[in-house]
Amino acid sequence: MPAEIEEDRRSTRLTRRSMLYRSEEEEAMSKFISNLYNYGIPLIAASVLVWIVVASCDGKDIYLHIPFPFYILVIIVFLVMMLLHCVPMIAHVTLCNWMWALVVWLCTTVAVCCVLHFFSILTLLLLLALSLVLVLVLNFSGAMCPVEYLPGGVVSSGFMMAMTVALIILGTVQLCTGSIEVLDAFVSILFIMLIVAIPIQAQFCHGRIEYFQVVPRIHQMVSILTLYLTSVMFFCCLMYFTVRTERHETVSTEMTPTIEDEDSRR
Repeated sequence: MPAEIEEDRRSTRLTRRSMLYRSEEEEAMSKFISNLYNYGIPLIAASVLVWIVVASCDGKDIYLHIPFPFYILVIIVFLVMMLLHCVPMIAHVTLCNWMWALVVWLCTTVAVCCVLHFFSILTLLLLLALSLVLVLVLNFSGAMCPVEYLPGGVVSSGFMMAMTVALIILGTVQLCTGSIEVLDAFVSILFIMLIVAIPIQAQFCHGRIEYFQVVPRIHQMVSILTLYLTSVMFFCCLMYFTVRTERHETVSTEMTPTIEDEDSRR
């Protein structure tokens, strides 16, 4: 009997410890998700506000006042994100975290400002509204939809790796040739990647991917910046497709009189 009582006590203590650990884990996860949106959404809102103000002003040609090509800003953002991913210890230093986050926010916001001269304020507002709706739908799908209807971790990883290789190849070819068609293919693949990546990131941040465990303290700032950057890139893809459509219509309009002139000459 004493042995059985002692065994019951041990079992009770283990159960309590397990429940306490789960409670602490759930609380940390809940705080992680809360911070993700509490910090990520204001970052997006601040950039959107800057873009609207710049687009409303007459001097939208900001790219003329930057002493280097605006894609340098994109490279800086890429390097900062690589640094945050590859050196996890940076995630433990709050001041360092926010310093790099500010660099990413500033470079991204200014880079988008450099292309606002292509758009009227009305077009920009419509694109912002469309981007907002689509990004919300994709995030909601990853966070709330049944897991069986979403791509799994292994399949998604393989797909994203293949698309990344395709992007690297197309990006290299485009830089070497300057081909608009290759750039169109590059942005189209990036857009498809974002459609897949946003729900995957939402699953990851909500702890819904079975094979990947979220460590809130390490992934907090990286996840916030990923939410911010994927939303901005989605918006940039929509802007590019809008410019591409307008360019195609302009070329078609310019070619029509030429064809009519040739017919009249005949």
